[in-house]
Amino acid sequence: MSEISYSNWAGWEPNDASSYDSNLRRVSPPKSEKCLQICRGWSYLWNDAVCEIPMCSICEIDLET
Repeated sequence: MSEISYSNWAGWEPNDASSYDSNLRRVSPPKSEKCLQICRGWSYLWNDAVCEIPMCSICEIDLET
């Protein structure tokens, strides 16, 4: 088994710069962005996002099986 090395981050990501809650209201201090979002509006580039903001899921798998 080998490590996955593919990435498709937007040029300014990941930046851990979220300042929004699940209702997209500004919060302070900012919440940490520990989830990945694939953005159609950015040609499917990746964005780090706040996990508490609801969004569609693809899947989650354990790669160490």
